[in-house]
Amino acid sequence: MNILNRIYRIVKTSIATQFENWNPKEQASDEPKIEDPLFENTREKVRSEETTPSSIDPVLAEYYANLEIPYGSDLQTVRAAWKKLLKKYHPDVYSGIPEKEQMATEIVKRLNHAYRELEKRLSDEHQT
Repeated sequence: MNILNRIYRIVKTSIATQFENWNPKEQASDEPKIEDPLFENTREKVRSEETTPSSIDPVLAEYYANLEIPYGSDLQTVRAAWKKLLKKYHPDVYSGIPEKEQMATEIVKRLNHAYRELEKRLSDEHQT
């Protein structure tokens, strides 16, 4: 188990989540003005439905990054990622090496916490 590789993947997922929602056209001030009211309503509707960086909850983003999945993934994706990472980092896999077993135990605690929190929030959203 390479802890630096794990940290790299968490940071990579976190950065990718921020940039996948970034739209450089929104920052351009010379955007052409279109006078068609139907187009304006459609554009505003699309902008309001997009996840903007300001609407990203940093706590949730960290949970998604811990599970190495994109921000906003559904519960099924969260569960699959959690199971995959548990198999990879379960302390029993490293039972012969105390240092690695201790690191694996800490990683699994964080994975379980991230999964429980995301499951709770996604279940609440699904019920409403």
